[in-house]
Formats: sequence, C-alpha cells, structure tokens
Amino acid sequence: MVPIHTTVDDSIAEIALPVPLRKVFDYRIPPEFRSFAVPGTRVTVRFGRQRKTGLVVKLKSFSAVNPENLKSIEACIDHKPVVRERLFKLLMWLADYYQAPLGEVIKLALPEVYNPKTVDQVLHYEFDNKLDSAETIHGLKNAPKQKQLLEFLLSNSGPLDEEQLKSFDLSWRRAINQLVLKGIVKVQQTPSSWSQFHQDIEPSLALSTNQQAIYEEMLERIDSFDVSLLKGVTGSGKTEIYLQLAADVLNRDKQVLVLVPEIALTPQLISRFERRLGYKAAVLHSSLTIKSRRRAWQAAATGQAKVIIGTRSAVFSATENLGLIILDEEHDMSYKQQEGVRYHARDVAVMRAKFEQIPILLGSATPSLESLANVMRDRYKLFELNERIGNAELPHIHLLAMDQLPHRQGLSTTLVNAIEKNLAQKQQSLIFINRRGYAPVVLCKSCGETVSCKRCHAKLTYHEDQLLRCHHCGFEQQDKNECGHCGSDSLIRLGQGTQRIEATLKKLLPQARIARLDRDKVRKKEQLEAVLTDVSNKNIDILVGTQMLSKGHDFSAVTLVGVINADQGLFGLDFHSTETMVQQLIQVSGRAGRGEKPGKVLIQTDFPAHPLYTYVRQHAYIEFATQELQLRQQSGFPPYRYLALLRASAMDQQSPLKFLSWIKFIADELLDDHTKIVIHDPVFSPMAKRGGRYRAQMLITSSSRIARGKFLSQWIERFENDKRTRRVRWSIDVDPLDLY
Repeated sequence: MVPIHTTVDDSIAEIALPVPLRKVFDYRIPPEFRSFAVPGTRVTVRFGRQRKTGLVVKLKSFSAVNPENLKSIEACIDHKPVVRERLFKLLMWLADYYQAPLGEVIKLALPEVYNPKTVDQVLHYEFDNKLDSAETIHGLKNAPKQKQLLEFLLSNSGPLDEEQLKSFDLSWRRAINQLVLKGIVKVQQTPSSWSQFHQDIEPSLALSTNQQAIYEEMLERIDSFDVSLLKGVTGSGKTEIYLQLAADVLNRDKQVLVLVPEIALTPQLISRFERRLGYKAAVLHSSLTIKSRRRAWQAAATGQAKVIIGTRSAVFSATENLGLIILDEEHDMSYKQQEGVRYHARDVAVMRAKFEQIPILLGSATPSLESLANVMRDRYKLFELNERIGNAELPHIHLLAMDQLPHRQGLSTTLVNAIEKNLAQKQQSLIFINRRGYAPVVLCKSCGETVSCKRCHAKLTYHEDQLLRCHHCGFEQQDKNECGHCGSDSLIRLGQGTQRIEATLKKLLPQARIARLDRDKVRKKEQLEAVLTDVSNKNIDILVGTQMLSKGHDFSAVTLVGVINADQGLFGLDFHSTETMVQQLIQVSGRAGRGEKPGKVLIQTDFPAHPLYTYVRQHAYIEFATQELQLRQQSGFPPYRYLALLRASAMDQQSPLKFLSWIKFIADELLDDHTKIVIHDPVFSPMAKRGGRYRAQMLITSSSRIARGKFLSQWIERFENDKRTRRVRWSIDVDPLDLY
C-alpha cells in the first residue's frame, strides 16, 4: 500500500506539466505563494534538471510522495487564474475521453498557458505610497533580496514591468511575490491596446419566412445548453441566421465563438462578421505569428474581443463570458486532429457548450451522419433550409460518361465546350479535382514499374517543377527520366492533377484568365486571400482546385462547376469514404449558381449508373444519409458502435506487430470485466510503411462509450510504463475518422 503523507491545510498542489506522461505532479506550496497558487494559475517548478511552467490543477493536504522528496514551487507567474473553472473542466474531460496526458492537452489546447509572456496584459509593480519607504526598507533587514528589490523599485520613477525587473535580477519573481503578499508592492495592469470596434457596419438582411421561424425558435433556446443542427442547402442563408443570433448574444454583453474547418474560409467570414456585428474579431488559427495569436487569445480571455473566429484549436479559447458557439461546416473532417491528442473539435465544442450552459449551433448543407444520428436520438434539434435565398436555384447536375465521350488529358469535350460558353458569356467556372500535382503516377513503359517513395509504400507524384513528391511524408527527388529498376529512359506520366488540368486549359483556352487553388500554390494566408479576392473581383475566369474549393466559398459569378475524377471515393477502403464523397460533391456543386444566374454542374465519371450519383444529382442528401446509416448499423460501424484505434510504428517491420500482440494479451486478461468490448487482431496498416517507419494497428470496438473509456483507461495503465513501449511509437485514436 502506498503511504499517504499529509500536510497542514491545502499546501500541496497537483500541477500539470507539458510532458507526455499521463499524470499530474505534486509540489509543495511555499507560504508566500499560498494566496496565488490556485487552480488555473501558472507556476514555475523544477522537473528533473529542467525548469518548466505548469498549471495548478488542484490543491490538497496529502501526497504519496515522501515529504523529503517533495519539491516546492519556485515562482507564481499569475495572481489570478488564466484558465477558468468551466474551461478547466472541459480540458479534464478531454484528457479522460481521448486518453491523453492532461499536460499535453493543456499544451495543445492553450499553448499560451505554458508561455509566461503576455502581450495585452502586462503586469506593473510599484511601491504602495501609503507606506513609509524608509521604515518599510528597515523592516526588510532580514530579507535582503526583498530589500534590494524594493530599493530598485524606489530608485525608478513610476511602476516597473516584468522586463525591467529582469534587468535587476533574473530571479526577481519570488521576491516580488513576497512583497505583494506583505502589501508593500501593488500590482497593476496596463490598458489593453486591443481595438474592439469595426467601423463600416452593414445593416441586417431581411429573413425569409423559414429563416425567421428558425431564428425565433433558436432565440428561445439562447439562455441554456442546447444543440441545434441547421441543415441548409448551399446558398440558403445559414450565415445570416448565424449573424442575427450572434448580434442578439452580443447585445446581452456576451461573447460569440465561431469555428470554421479551414483557414481558407476565415478571410470571407471574418470580414462578414466584422462588418455586420461592428466588432473586431479575434482570429485564431495555426498560420498566425505567435505574437498575433497571443494577442487574440488574451483579448478573448479578458472579454475585450467579443467575437472569436478560428479553426479547430480555437474551441479552447479562454473567454470571459461566452454566450454562443457557432460551428460552420460541421461535417468537415478537418475538425479532427490527426496527430498528438486526436480530438474532434465538433464534439469538444458540444461539450464546451454543455459545461458553459450555453447553446451551440452546428451548420452544414451535408451534416455528418453522427450529428444526424443524434437528431434521431432526440439529442439535437434539427432545423432545415431547403431552398436558396432570393431567386437563386440549386444547380442542375449532369453526369458525363467518360467512356462515351472524347477527352484530352482528363477533360471531356463536353466540359471544355461548356467552359468556352461560360467564357463568352463572361461568367466564371470552377474545375474541381481532388488531386494535387501534375501526374499522380510515373510509370516505366519497359518494365511496368512505378516510381515509388523510398520512405513510404506510396507512389510519387510528378510536379511541374520537375520534382517527384510524396504527398504522405513530404519526400522529394529530382525527376531524372530514368527508371530506377531497369535503367531505361521510357518513363511516362499518367493521370491528372491540378497542375496538369491547369496547363491543359491554358493550351485549349489561351484567352482565359486561369488560376489554381491547392496546397502547392497557396502556402501563405496572403496568397490565399489574393486568389479569393481575384475571384470575387472577377479577375479570374477559371479556377482550378482541390477540396479547398468545396469549403463554403461564396462566388456569386460562378455558374459552372466541372468535377474531374469523381469516382475516387466510390470504392474507398474506409467506412467514411462514401459519406465524404457525397458531401464533397454536393458541397462543390453548391458553388454554382449562387447569384442571379442559374448554375450547372458537370461530373465526369466512368460509373454514371452508380446509385450514389443519383443522390447527388437530386440533391437528396438526407435520403442518402438515411440509407448510409442503415448500412452502418448493419455492419457495426459508428455511430452505432464506438471505435478506438491503437497504432504503433518502428523502424523495423516486426516491432509494431510484436508490441500490439503483447498489449492484446494484456487486453484479453481484462475482457472478462468488459463484455461490451471486442479487440481485433493486430494487422499492418493499409499503408504499412510511411515516413520511413513500419506501421501496424489494432481496432477496438464497443457497444458502450462508457465501457470503452473505462476499459481503455485500465488497459493503458497496465502497459504504458513498461520498458517495451520504448521500442515503438504508439498512439491511441478515440473515435477515429479513418482506419488508414
């Protein structure tokens, strides 16, 4: 039995540190820090040979650590919590649900928490003038460090900030905290430089009868936790409902958090929200500089920023008084974090709304099957907008049977003629192909071998800069036009990517202004904004791109959408393949005809009779979802069973399988207590080698989410500290979106 050592009062703190260990660490709280070291505040501690910033989780009067070995907190960075109680509960829930170390969750969710610097809230320290300075200095004769620091303060006119105090002594913080505790020094905060207001405010638009009814019913739910799913066809005015609900929340002096799946959506959305709501939005996404991100985070945390807009990680934004969460394009797989702590921002957002006791609105033209299942279980309330606003109509969708049409480099004559007609009428066209590069396959005509990645079990893609690139690990090499297997110079480049389609269109339509939108072309936010602005200003006739085109952009002059290689998702290995394909086709089709002129969509396919295309042509997403949910239920996939995927990788081929076989043996010993759990045998991953490492995986399924969580916790605790885990890299993915 582990001995428990007690102390007087709550003088021990459990501290979460940014380390990959599934535990918190006990530290003694020195008397001078007792009033500062409270849950949610940052402290500095010794961890091994390093000094780390940690977050106080809770206080207690006992510890399993021997008092002689219990280290003390070295300094308190904050004088009040930087993570409030409700957000803290969310992070604790996330760590438990996704089986992740709490310290890593905090590091991922709130990177600013572990950074002691602040931008908008700089602390200033000054002597309390109500006291006699000479007498006070004399009273500190037994505390020389505090006495010297006070003399330093008094020698300078006005308050000093942290940077100025560092010039006195790098270990100034402990002494200043003691002076603050004694009431000798006062702490002040500089006024924020955050500009709240946006100038050019636009009036609200009149709502349709259907929009008005939905808005009023949602408004009735505005004061408590509630999950609403707004299923609206593309161009039906979902954003206008977002805006008017947000305005009502702001009028109550509360904050609004808006989540979007991709950075590509943020420029348009930011501008629209700022112009309509009259507040400067705090923007949070991965492409920001550290300084910009920290400023926005602080503005949200202090309540100065009333509107917060961001991608996945913005769900963790610290807020002063949150009143509403809006999550647009809720179906999008970009909300799922695919490395590290593998959380799903949609599910985390729903839980955050629950902890905050506020409403959350999920919006999409093609809702996820998980959300629709929650509607069927009466957990979510469904609202529908089935018509476009104004006189706009849904586009007419036509299938082009490629085996019956002449084509050149993947472009059928029917599609090219339609683009030419659009050009003559001065209308814009979008060409969608979900494949980057020039040609996805480089093949030797002599021996039949393809050029593959040296680090992955994947083919290299030829790019127009004469480089062969792996889209999985980033490996690249020069295209030498020589087969690595037989030495011949008869390599050919097969298939189409965005670069080849762009080049072909430029040859066929030299008079057209053509641009490309994909990860190769648009690497920076400024490049993205430039392309989107050119499309909006009608400086581009044809836009060629990948799935970035399907992400909710509103281009009023686009009347034609062409889809190339649509069949990629028909025969996918993953249980989400068909859902993702139908969502993508309906979403990209929705870019056509959003203005006054009608839209047309041409989908090139080798399988025009496939039943999935019937749903797409008829804009019948709910009918597709109903059928797909039945198939999921019959086959035992989410949302009717709950999955977890344990992955392992190593530099040699056998170690991952050996590791998984060993921990499966441990799992089998636990299964007597978990009859609702099924452990599948370890197998190599579909891409067995990636980035130079061999990969294997093991699937866990359960009929109960609670049983799965309990089992995973007990299982991981059994093996995570064993030395055999050091031979591999392993990770747990709770609720995986793909099994790849």
